[in-house]
Amino acid sequence: MTTPQIIAPGEARQPVACVKFSDGPHASITSAKDAAQEQRWIDLVMAPLAERLRGRRCLDLACHKGALSWPLLAYGANSVTGVEFRRETVEEGARLFSVTPNKDRMRFVCADVFDFVSTCQPGEYDVILCCGFLYHTVRQAEFFREMKRLAPKILIVETSVAENFLWFGRKSFGKPPALFVYVDDPSLARDTADPDGLVYWPTPSYIEFAARAAGFEPRRIKGANRHGFKHRMSWVCERS
Repeated sequence: MTTPQIIAPGEARQPVACVKFSDGPHASITSAKDAAQEQRWIDLVMAPLAERLRGRRCLDLACHKGALSWPLLAYGANSVTGVEFRRETVEEGARLFSVTPNKDRMRFVCADVFDFVSTCQPGEYDVILCCGFLYHTVRQAEFFREMKRLAPKILIVETSVAENFLWFGRKSFGKPPALFVYVDDPSLARDTADPDGLVYWPTPSYIEFAARAAGFEPRRIKGANRHGFKHRMSWVCERS
């Protein structure tokens, strides 16, 4: 397996203009601590892509209230479509954007991620963002098959990951790509919407293996642990 390419914070090219989370509509509903964490993530992941986001058609999957859709627009994306399953969350996101200059370039869709993605055409979106979702589903393989079909230029993935372990009894020992079973609470807005609560947490090697199988070269972003959690990791995946 290819060793993942890791980008250190100091290696990122500085953007033309700095996007501040505090200038966005979600700052009013975000604690100072969480806002600082979001700013760090934006600086590490989106800022180096600033020039490549200008004029792009973006898709934000499981977008919640669009907190990460806003920086895409602030960096000059032509449009962002945000997909979120829970209607009350979509309505709140639309309300937050309604008072911003970017309101006409942001579209919220209340739908299941996979139902929506299945209706999209290859090349319809230049950039696809998927943050905080791939550990709230059991359909990771299907997700990456759809990304292969849609073929965006850039795929940004952020997720909680499971810690792998050595598998004994195999021809060669190691830590192969894997999914680990967890149980979410469907009654919580932050957890899966699937009634049984069953989810898989991917290992980092699974994300990288699946991304390459889908035709992307994943770059693990060092230090981009969203919300400050060590088990949260981020990748920028580009068409190979």
